[in-house]
Amino acid sequence: MRTPRAHSIDRAVARVLHNCGTYMCPENVLRAEVVSLVIPPPSASEIDDSIRHLDTERCLTGIPAPTGTKWKLSDTGRAWHAENS
Repeated sequence: MRTPRAHSIDRAVARVLHNCGTYMCPENVLRAEVVSLVIPPPSASEIDDSIRHLDTERCLTGIPAPTGTKWKLSDTGRAWHAENS
């Protein structure tokens, strides 16, 4: 079960990726945007936990790149975002 704080970070990750549309979002940009959306700002480990959770739930699609992983919402992620935003 996710805590309310973890759920708010999950929603912020989904919101950032939803705003990217079909484009892949570099992880460093994703992290910076999530930090600006959640108060108080989440730690790196909290963001890692959220990304790992959403990836495990198949809400995200990640592609490794030389500069870091790039992410976007999967179909499941778009449905999750619609229900939880």
